[in-house]
Amino acid sequence: GSAGIWRGLGHWGGFGHGDSADSNWLENLAEALGITVQQLEDAQEQAYAASVADAVAAGQITQAQADQILANRALKSYIDRQAILATALGMKADELESALDEGRSVSDLMDEKGIDAATLQANVQAAYEAAVQQAVTDGVITQAQADEILADDGFSLFGRGDRGGHHGGG
Repeated sequence: GSAGIWRGLGHWGGFGHGDSADSNWLENLAEALGITVQQLEDAQEQAYAASVADAVAAGQITQAQADQILANRALKSYIDRQAILATALGMKADELESALDEGRSVSDLMDEKGIDAATLQANVQAAYEAAVQQAVTDGVITQAQADEILADDGFSLFGRGDRGGHHGGG
């Protein structure tokens, strides 16, 4: 879909569940501006929404496409990839974090749990779908937006093209 064109629109990417370098960057930027990290994140969201609205006004995208782009962004900041991976591995998020901090790899954990790559991907997809439904329940996105997101493509923990590309969504 056209959402791919707009993925780069948010200059700082998906804050909220990033690594510590992202977190330090946001803290330092907020401090330099004399505001809180939450105020900075709110400003980023407002700027992103304004940029999408400008694209609609310029006729570059439709309002329906804009709504879906904003839903995808809201979901991205809501979804915790580490929690999804932990669920897929049959662990709690803090257990996974501790294991990774100890230097164990995801492959090590898969071996320990007797999970192959196909099973892990199926578990990840199921955990992602459950998280999307929770986002609907929590009012982050609508059911129609969730349906569109889930129909658009599969979920990848690594955000790379292991899905064979997008197929069109209305």
